[in-house]
Amino acid sequence: MNLTLKRTVLAFSIVTLNLEVGFGSEIVTALKEEETPGVTDISGFHSVHDKANDLDVRVLEADASADVARNPVALFLVITDNASGGEDQVHVWRLPSVSVVKKVVPTKLGISISVVWDGVADEKTGKLPMKNETISVSYSMANGILNDKITVTAPSP
Repeated sequence: MNLTLKRTVLAFSIVTLNLEVGFGSEIVTALKEEETPGVTDISGFHSVHDKANDLDVRVLEADASADVARNPVALFLVITDNASGGEDQVHVWRLPSVSVVKKVVPTKLGISISVVWDGVADEKTGKLPMKNETISVSYSMANGILNDKITVTAPSP
């Protein structure tokens, strides 16, 4: 895929798949391969290992500042199992956009992502207030199969 097409796919994902951060909890389905960002779009990387399920859990940051002014970091969750014999399971999900990712930690049922969000702009000053928040993501496995749906819980910015 050429660079222009990758950027177009990323911009399309940001616009059409953007989860407005006014929700409490939402079920999110894994993206199709053509909807995932290209490697040149990645600007940050966080990784944890889920020992109980032997899963590699990664949060990728993609710089979307050229397309959006508020919360310009597009987040993608990538979960891969460590199956042998070429039977890998890989799922990618689009998470809410943020301003900054501070840290990613494993939890009993998934991960917790500490972030900074740009709040709603002040009408008088035009400034975006910064809020420290947490995005919680839970995923599941049944009979060794990683579910392609996750639950994302995030407060409103």
